[in-house]
Amino acid sequence: MALFVHLHLHTEYSLVDGVVRIGSERKDDGTLVREGLVDACVRMGMPAVAVTDQGNLFSLVKFYRAAQSKGVKPLVGVDVLVREEGERAEPSRLVLLCPPRPVSTIGRQVAIAWNGAVEAACAVAATRRLRSARSARASASPRAKRPSRWRDSRPRSVRT
Repeated sequence: MALFVHLHLHTEYSLVDGVVRIGSERKDDGTLVREGLVDACVRMGMPAVAVTDQGNLFSLVKFYRAAQSKGVKPLVGVDVLVREEGERAEPSRLVLLCPPRPVSTIGRQVAIAWNGAVEAACAVAATRRLRSARSARASASPRAKRPSRWRDSRPRSVRT
């Protein structure tokens, strides 16, 4: 039995830098093409393994089921970047490992962080669109006829 357990490992679900696959790939005839994380842990006799993807828990269900089915204890975690609000320094990296049952606590925190990032990205995109629309209006000549979304598109002879 191995005395080593990975506690910080990124999988293919870590959107930036992960290449490790959870499950093994096999051809139609059953021959192994690429060994996955869980099968490698079984082969090396590791009793447990932790997956700490960067900023998400996308691999949670697939990893948990695969590890349980092979007799490896799944440890769930997340690799997050933490920075105080208003701080200009680079964010600090923090690896959060979760106890076996309260995965929902860490999942809730990661979801809040994702929602905040999505809302911030949408706000930035809306601001950019508004600025570009204002600059386009300002650069247009005052005599230029701008089409209006609400303008009556029927021919003038038909309008009342």
